[in-house]
Amino acid sequence: MPQQARDERQPVDRPANEQPVDGGTSFGPEDPWAPLVEVAFQPPGTGETVYERYLETQALYQLQLPRPPLGHHDEFLFRTVHQACELWMNLMSFELTTVLALLAHERAPEALRLLRRVVLAGRLVVRQLELMETMSAWDYHGIRRKLSGGSGLQSPSFPNLLRLGHQVWDHFEALRQHAGLALPEVYTRRYDHPLLHELAEALVDLDETVQSFRYHHYKLAQRMIGTSVIGTGGVQVEALERSIHRSLFPELWRVRDALTARASSTYE
Repeated sequence: MPQQARDERQPVDRPANEQPVDGGTSFGPEDPWAPLVEVAFQPPGTGETVYERYLETQALYQLQLPRPPLGHHDEFLFRTVHQACELWMNLMSFELTTVLALLAHERAPEALRLLRRVVLAGRLVVRQLELMETMSAWDYHGIRRKLSGGSGLQSPSFPNLLRLGHQVWDHFEALRQHAGLALPEVYTRRYDHPLLHELAEALVDLDETVQSFRYHHYKLAQRMIGTSVIGTGGVQVEALERSIHRSLFPELWRVRDALTARASSTYE
């Protein structure tokens, strides 16, 4: 748990052609919970089996091969882990987009199920970083040379994930206000509003998972290149440490203080 929850919500520039997900989102005929309809489908990939063509495994394997050839044996591991992390975070963003649409259409139980899926995917991202710890700090520098100015901080998926998380918070707040509850009451009256309480706790799980990812990313950088150095993206490793306590939903951490103060007053 962070010592001091720090709100990191800042305006995010969006591409001109990007449409924000809001209350106007409509499932329509593309409702993922609509009855299944059989359609003719020809897998787009190449391969001997439907499985290979459906998952486009040949194209996937090609993405794992560094160009030019491996600078070090562990480069294959490095690329695999980071590509997999990007895929998982892209899935998390995909599900959060659906969560937003579900909440906008008052389908909170379904949104809660997908929020829990997002958290589990995030935990997989964190666990995958452990594979990187099997690399030697010296061997990593063989990969670092090829990275040049590249850095995990340049991930396209992670900022999008944060942006969508902030939008989910806005929808949660709208639900809370519609219920006429102050945030502490989401907890003290959880039996009267169990769904709202479960949504709040799922958001805490998501926030904690993001902070855990940041912590493990920092420790991995420290383990590979040290602390008082500049990382591959031009950012000092110590700056990564400061990001650990940034919170997606600081209100959900601060409310614990209010609940403890209220409970403590009954002891006196």
